[in-house]
Amino acid sequence: MEILQIGDNHVGQRIDKVLLEEARKALPQEISAVLSRTMLQKALGEKLLRVNGIPVKLAYKIEPGDRVEVDWEGLRAVLQKQVEAADVLGNIEPESGRLDIVAETAEYLVIDKPEGVLVHPTLAVKKGTIANWVRQYLEEKGEYDIRVERAGIVHRLDRDVSGVMVIAKTRESQLNLKSQFESHKVVKIYLASVEPLGGRASSQLMKGDEEHGLDEGIAALIADNEDEGVYKLSGYIGRDSGDRRKMKFNEAKGQTESAITKERHAVSSFFALNENAVLIRIHTGRMHQIRASLLYLGYRIVGDRMYGDASDRRKMGLRSIYINFTDLAGNPVEYILKDNHIGLEN
Repeated sequence: MEILQIGDNHVGQRIDKVLLEEARKALPQEISAVLSRTMLQKALGEKLLRVNGIPVKLAYKIEPGDRVEVDWEGLRAVLQKQVEAADVLGNIEPESGRLDIVAETAEYLVIDKPEGVLVHPTLAVKKGTIANWVRQYLEEKGEYDIRVERAGIVHRLDRDVSGVMVIAKTRESQLNLKSQFESHKVVKIYLASVEPLGGRASSQLMKGDEEHGLDEGIAALIADNEDEGVYKLSGYIGRDSGDRRKMKFNEAKGQTESAITKERHAVSSFFALNENAVLIRIHTGRMHQIRASLLYLGYRIVGDRMYGDASDRRKMGLRSIYINFTDLAGNPVEYILKDNHIGLEN
């Protein structure tokens, strides 16, 4: 739970009205663009909103000195499900699109997602997403399983992030993959083009001037071996009080396990290829985890206008390049993208 900043201008107002204003600032654009008071009222429960430590009705009017607490991450998750609800089974419209298929089996597709494309439709954006394109592609082949949810989507990449994704073709495969993602058994590795922030860059991340190869870094992160140059960062992520669109990372030093909610616990491993290129393995999938963690370490991602320079017009220097999971037969499979899409040498 996070404390909501209440001003004198909020006193006497209904709490759901105030919360709607703050939610539109704090939540991702795909939710905030379509967020209504009705959606918010349906999403809120006693575990997500409290005043002075106790649940209140949404008609409650704020009084001077009230301590309003909101679980933004929990609220985001509930609202995300609302946004997707209309498209869960069969309402995703098939649409021709530029699917870059890396591999295909009877169980799943592995694609290279382009930058600037949403993975799944929202209430505001119905077409032009990976899910739309996948549905048409599989329908044309006569292989679309109407039992799958969200056209087989089992995980996401942010709109501006490109790279490898796995998409289920059957209901059985979707359940298998979802279970692995939920239990953090899938290994995902990203490649980031980074720039140090003056005076803040962590010497723990960039050790010396030695350069390393992509294969060496991926192997080290899969083994998660700190003796091989892996730097592991464990802590928790919460809203940045200065800009509620952003997340902020802090290490869990001095915190007890009960003080850190499971929803915000964030663990990442890093391997520096050189002073401007870093491989990242995320052990937990939290909102903006890579971006917030790198910022904490004193680095910004090239082209990241939210966490870096707002005037930076370069393409986002973050790419998903590796994924490892287990198929229905229990066989481990892996896929690696070795390219130069974000301007880095292999």
